[in-house]
Amino acid sequence: MKIRLERRDWLKIGLISTIGTLVCIGVALALDYGNFSRMAPEFKAVAIRNNILIPIVLALPAFTVFQWKIRQLAIAKMRLEELAYTDSLTGCLNRRAFIAKMAEWERQGRQGVPDGAALMVIDVDYFKRVNDALGHEQGDHVLIGVAAAINSAIRPIDVLGRMGGEEFAVFMPGVNKPVASLAAERLRLAVMASGLTQAGDGEPLTISVGVAWSGGRVTFIELYPEADKCLYLAKQTGRNCVVLKEFRAEQHAA
Repeated sequence: MKIRLERRDWLKIGLISTIGTLVCIGVALALDYGNFSRMAPEFKAVAIRNNILIPIVLALPAFTVFQWKIRQLAIAKMRLEELAYTDSLTGCLNRRAFIAKMAEWERQGRQGVPDGAALMVIDVDYFKRVNDALGHEQGDHVLIGVAAAINSAIRPIDVLGRMGGEEFAVFMPGVNKPVASLAAERLRLAVMASGLTQAGDGEPLTISVGVAWSGGRVTFIELYPEADKCLYLAKQTGRNCVVLKEFRAEQHAA
């Protein structure tokens, strides 16, 4: 993996290396301070100069190389984490990362947010036709476009993930039931307006959306099957539509 440092990285390396070198100079001068009073003036000047020059010659390059390697390792680690948690095709979270985000939300105790939360499961309608008629490369182009359209229609706090194939999921915290319904419609219309078309017929590409909404304490494991059932109903009722269901954990447990 080739790591290229940006200007801000080099500025940080230069700053830390300079501070480290100044500390080394200060330590060298402090250690020799007791000897300076016993030296002749000409030897004292040489000793002070050496205490300054030697750290500059030795410590400054050492600090620079050390910080350079550390920064490269940090960037490499960050990129590997991005590869592990990002869908390589669409750039949104992969299934593993999406579920991890849900687990984090649950750990932080946000299950009881006042307005509730919605989980949307989204499927591209007739996607197999695109692959069969135009090939997988065009199918990849469609998935990239769908992800971009959905991402443009959600809030910064919402979570978008690709769950696999042509299926996506969106988690929206802090939304009541009417807002969740409107938000799902906004996603559906955003994809239709994206300019993507179905294979060969010129018709706008569409999506079906299943939404599970709850106003109480819920988990991803509870919401996902309900949203998936709503998606199935959306597919059964003609596609290109939204089906929403209110989920209540106490009723489910009963």
